[in-house]
Amino acid sequence: MTRFQCTDCGNRSRSAYRCRRCGTRRQVEVCASHGARCLAGCRLCRILTRSQSGI
Repeated sequence: MTRFQCTDCGNRSRSAYRCRRCGTRRQVEVCASHGARCLAGCRLCRILTRSQSGI
């Protein structure tokens, strides 16, 4: 299951460090529930955001 998406080319991978296709280091976390970038209305996205921010 892919967890991160490259912001430049859109390639999805499990690596958080860099894109294998274009080599950029900008990765965005993808929600496991709906398969896109995090949304404010998604319950799983809210849980991920809270756990990463330390709230």
